[in-house]
Amino acid sequence: MDMAHDKWSRELLPAIKANQKYGRLLPTRGPGSREGVGNLESVKFRNGVELKFMSAGGGDEKRSSYTARVLVATEIDKYDSVSESSRETDPISQMENRLASRTIFNRRFFAECTCSIPEGRIWKEYHAGTASRIMCPCPYCHEYVCPERDHLLGWRKADNELAAFRLAHFCCPGCGHELTEHDRQTMNLLARLIHRGQTIDKDGTIRGDPPETLTLGFRWNAFNNLFWVPGDIGLKEWKALHAEDEESAQKELEQYYWAIPHESPDVDLVNFNPDKARKRFGLSPKGEVPSDAVKLTVGLDLGKHVGYWVVIAWFSDGRATSSITGPSKSTATTWASRRPF
Repeated sequence: MDMAHDKWSRELLPAIKANQKYGRLLPTRGPGSREGVGNLESVKFRNGVELKFMSAGGGDEKRSSYTARVLVATEIDKYDSVSESSRETDPISQMENRLASRTIFNRRFFAECTCSIPEGRIWKEYHAGTASRIMCPCPYCHEYVCPERDHLLGWRKADNELAAFRLAHFCCPGCGHELTEHDRQTMNLLARLIHRGQTIDKDGTIRGDPPETLTLGFRWNAFNNLFWVPGDIGLKEWKALHAEDEESAQKELEQYYWAIPHESPDVDLVNFNPDKARKRFGLSPKGEVPSDAVKLTVGLDLGKHVGYWVVIAWFSDGRATSSITGPSKSTATTWASRRPF
C-alpha cells in the first residue's frame, strides 16, 4: 500500500493533472486530493468513478466485497500463492474475481511482472496467451527479426569495462550484419507484433491466424529498450561474466534485461574468479611449451556460446615455474582461456 501511495502521488496524479479532460475530475477533498495525505486506499473522482488500491498483504477481506470492470496488477509473481492463514484462493485470483460482475468481453485485466521463474504466474500467462513477439525490420536483409541475448556481441572480446562498453553491439539474427545504434532505434520504430504461430514477410504482411485465447501476452527485452545503448548492456554482461557470484549476476540479467525467467543449474557450481586464477599462472606465455616439460594435457568444455580450454605442462622433477607463488608442491604450468564462438 505504501507503493500504491507513491505510484499515485509521483506518477498517476501528475499525469491526470496535466490532462485537461480528466484533470478537472480530480477530487477536491478527501483521499487523492491535496488534503488527502496519508493512507490511500481509494480515490473517488468527481464523475463518480473510483480508483481502488489493493495489496497482497493483510487478510482476505482486503480484497473482497468490491466490484470493478478493470483490474491492473503489478509484480504478480510475488503474490500468486496462497498464504497459510488464508481460507480463500491466492491474492491475485481474489482480485481477479472482483471483475466477475461483468461479462467476459466487458472486463479488462492488465498484469505485469518481471519474469522470476518458469513456474511463475506471468510466464505461464504469457505462454498460455498469444505469446506475442516484437518483430523489427533489418535495414540490410529486410527480414523482420526479433534479436535476443545471443545477438549482443563484441563485449566478450573486452579486457576491461570501458572496452566492453565500446565493443558491444547487436547483430541481425537473419543476416548477421552488425547493427548501429541508429539501426536499432529505427528498427524499433518500425516494429510489428506477431502472435504465436504467425509469421511475417519482408513487406510486413502477417500470415496465419492468431491463437484463440482471451489473453494478449507479450514481452520486450534489452534490444527494445531505447533508454539504453548497447554499451550499457554489454558492460552489464561483462561484469556478470567476471562476478564472484556469477549465478546471481546472470539471474539479474535474465530477469531485468532480457525478460526471461532464470533457471538454476541442476548441479552445484563452484564460483570461478578469472582474475584470481590468472595470478596463479606460470611464467611461460600461452602457446609456448617449457623446454623441460615432459607431458602436455589438454581439457575442453564446449558450451553453447563459450568454449573453455586448459593446457597443462607436466614436469618430471615436481618444480613449479611461477614466480608469483614461489616454489611449491605444484607440478604444472597452466594456460587457460575462454573463447566465444
